Amino acid sequence: MIQVHSLCKHFGGLKAVHQATLNIQRGKITGLIGPNGAGKTTLFNTIAGVYAPTGGRILLDGEDVTGFAPHQLFAKGLVRTFQIAHEFPTLTVLENLMMVPPAQLGERLVNTWLRRRRMHKQEAQLRRQAEAVLEFLKLSPLADELAGNLSGGQKKLLELGRTMMTDAKVVLLDEVGAGVNRTLLNDIGDAILRLNRERNYTFCMIEHDMEMISRLCDPVIVMAEGAVLTEGSAAEVNANEQVIEAYLGRGLGIKRRHTARVPIPQPRPQPTRSDASAAADLSEVADMRFFIGEAMTGGYGGADILDACTVGVSKGEIVVIVGPNGAGKSTAMKAMLGMLKLRHGRIMLGGVDISGLAPQARVARGIAFVPQVANVFVTMSVQENLEMGAYLRRDDFTATMEQVFELFPVLREKRRQLAGELSGGQRQQVAVARALMTKPSVLMLDEPTAGVSPLVMDDLFARILEVRDSGVAILMVEQNARQALSIADRGYVLVLGANRHTDRGAALLANPEVRKSFLGG
Repeated sequence: MIQVHSLCKHFGGLKAVHQATLNIQRGKITGLIGPNGAGKTTLFNTIAGVYAPTGGRILLDGEDVTGFAPHQLFAKGLVRTFQIAHEFPTLTVLENLMMVPPAQLGERLVNTWLRRRRMHKQEAQLRRQAEAVLEFLKLSPLADELAGNLSGGQKKLLELGRTMMTDAKVVLLDEVGAGVNRTLLNDIGDAILRLNRERNYTFCMIEHDMEMISRLCDPVIVMAEGAVLTEGSAAEVNANEQVIEAYLGRGLGIKRRHTARVPIPQPRPQPTRSDASAAADLSEVADMRFFIGEAMTGGYGGADILDACTVGVSKGEIVVIVGPNGAGKSTAMKAMLGMLKLRHGRIMLGGVDISGLAPQARVARGIAFVPQVANVFVTMSVQENLEMGAYLRRDDFTATMEQVFELFPVLREKRRQLAGELSGGQRQQVAVARALMTKPSVLMLDEPTAGVSPLVMDDLFARILEVRDSGVAILMVEQNARQALSIADRGYVLVLGANRHTDRGAALLANPEVRKSFLGG
């Protein structure tokens, strides 16, 4: 279907993709994996025409399409999705699907007078097609919902639905599972399998979730340092020592020959409820919380997303918020930062009510927030990004920057490089490091491991634990619930904007109801 021969894409002296050769076979679901910075997304962007290649050739069904523009490749049946879904937020879910097919009669004003009947007939046909797609993806109940109100996982399904509205021959899926809980991830995987088996769609997918890769993909191509490292079945790749060293690491529980620079500490022992010297229940712990959102209720103009939700964290504690997509996890964090005005409830910091403060005033009080997306200044260097984090400081921040470089050594190496040229995992490190430059008392992280490899995830969690041990309160939303709860002091499970479970991280991991609903059983 697609043959790539000695493909190169260089950005100045940076060889993001270099001499990459691979085949995407017709009728297959091909997996594309590799460590952050391996060149996977750059490869996709070059195949899809977003970047002009520096060298090499790209063939689609035997035709040389090297250097073709994205719209030309789209017309030939090549469709590409993105790690961050790009929906039209002010249109409904149904309208998002209906507008995808090109050359619609309604695109020309003259047809509203001269071809009105044909235009309405075409529109009715598109509506039926879109409704069938929504039924296929189990999104029919959301047909009239504004797409901007969907959860991250639902937006991923919508993006998959948009490919179904085209005459796609081959679909490039970039991190379709990033930031999606396990239950919805299984639904997305089912949809991909059905499209492949029932409708003969050809897929190539970048994905860090090896459970999903093993379930869906054969063959699996592994990239490292801009080139193809190896190719084989998922089982063969999982057993390949080169792949384990370069990519899988401890994220799959595989013992590597070399340990990471800093071993991941184990969660601090928690007192048992039978220990008379310890807090007997979580209500006593709640009295000591440093940063808390109490009975938060509110939304974005429509129905309330948060329903009397309470979330809190103490200094030197990691608290993780988990739950299904659309549960209100990120909304709760935004409310605590002041980005959402609540109808009811209040936000307390160190015993002081800060509900009336603007977000920038809360930041000045010591609250740092790292969003999932758009979290670095892409046209600034790494060092300039870090300096921006210290913008409000009036003291010498040299020592803090040195501490940040100790935490994230790769940033010292790349301090002069533009943040926009970094891999996804390296950008996440820049975002966290910039937040730490404020010397926060509270660090809020929204999906910090979304789109990073297992090895980088291990390392990032190790750094988060080090920050926790320095006395900072860490509040984190994370869909990778197994790993997040394993390092958490406490956790909250939200459902439809309300608290469903609150307990120690280990206890939530062991809770059968939590595991079944949110961790995939």
